[in-house]
Amino acid sequence: KSSLLNALLCPSKFTLDYEDCYFKTDDSAQTVTKDISYQIGSWLGGEVESDNETELRIVKLYDTPGLGDTGSSDSNTLEGIVDIVNIEDAAIRIILLVFKANDRFSADLQKQLKTLEYIFGDEMWDHVITIFTYWGFDNKSIKNRVHNCVKERKDEFDGNTRMARNYCKNVNFEDEKVDEWTAGYQKFLGVNRTIP
Repeated sequence: KSSLLNALLCPSKFTLDYEDCYFKTDDSAQTVTKDISYQIGSWLGGEVESDNETELRIVKLYDTPGLGDTGSSDSNTLEGIVDIVNIEDAAIRIILLVFKANDRFSADLQKQLKTLEYIFGDEMWDHVITIFTYWGFDNKSIKNRVHNCVKERKDEFDGNTRMARNYCKNVNFEDEKVDEWTAGYQKFLGVNRTIP
């Protein structure tokens, strides 16, 4: 999450200089973000053309500990979000829901999303963008997705792994992931909107 926020506020520093500009990140599996913090900056780190004029689009981005992360309390994080919503009393334009690509719609995740909906109200879903992280595009990651697909679907092909493999090599896993989560939002949360 923090990496994404850095990329949104200072893309060149983050991608060219390989430095965190605002939010601390690292590549370990350990939780880095322990407290809610925010940063005000210009969208994508610079000026935007608008009506033949150059302007800065200033945004305020909040980084929160991940719900379900080790090292942080979900209840403290949710209380902090409530405090921010109440204190700021600002219009929230976008809520980025960031999930690891292999996450499932577990009972805990459903509870967390229902709690967020309670905090923000049903209109929250009009502002949600779903983001998946840890989705590798290298050959090994693609082979792993095909392998898992074959394991999960070979029964659909009467156990014929060759037919299942041929099918799985042509699956658009990105579209499948979006469809899976759209169905999850609808089935478990009653959200009947298209969520980007």
